[in-house]
Amino acid sequence: MKNQSIKHFLFLTVIFLMFVNINTQAQNKQVKIACIGNSITYGSHLEDSERDCYPTQLSNLLYKVYGHNCVVKNFGVSGRTMLKKGPKPIWVEPKFSEAKNMAPDICIILLGTNDSRPDLWAKIGKEFYGDYKSMIKTFKKINPKTKFIVGLPSPIWKNHPYGGTAWGDKHNDSILVNGVIPNIKKIAKKRNVTSIDFHTPFENKVDLFPDYLHPNAEGAKIIAQMIFDIIEEKNMIQKVINKK
Repeated sequence: MKNQSIKHFLFLTVIFLMFVNINTQAQNKQVKIACIGNSITYGSHLEDSERDCYPTQLSNLLYKVYGHNCVVKNFGVSGRTMLKKGPKPIWVEPKFSEAKNMAPDICIILLGTNDSRPDLWAKIGKEFYGDYKSMIKTFKKINPKTKFIVGLPSPIWKNHPYGGTAWGDKHNDSILVNGVIPNIKKIAKKRNVTSIDFHTPFENKVDLFPDYLHPNAEGAKIIAQMIFDIIEEKNMIQKVINKK
């Protein structure tokens, strides 16, 4: 009986130490999250862009659950396009190089708004799909286990002042709906990555977009919450920690 008690004690001790070791590894693992995007990601037109941008608000939500285990970095640059041949492609920006150097575990891509100019889309819109696929491949090459969340851009209302003086130079919601968004949906399906629709939920919430294009702090908060919810739904943090 005494030997059985000792064996039982040793067995429980081993199980306990294994649990402690696994838990310690999980606590020490930092999940790197990169937010790639344009002015909406950067936080343009917010009273305090650093505090109110969606990446910071997402970081705050994750901190409440995971503490310091999640590191969220904002690599948004205003006015940038996914199109490599666009007037201001994100590809050549130092921030994009920084994002690649981070080798993120989770990569959130929210681009396409600045690709929606009628003149630009008519000229090289057919290259959007290939350039988007190339971005996913770029990060996959650096970190094959990178998980992606691709965003369908929020609405563009016709009263916005950006893109030029002529209507043909202005970012256009119909191009988002009929060109950009279908391409992103196709990418998500083909590459088996997670997508989030930021367009439909905001269509009747123009009050959250004071300049008819950029969300205010409340709008950015909703974007952050939607991303947080999908990260939790897909159990992404634990999958990264467990290297799945």
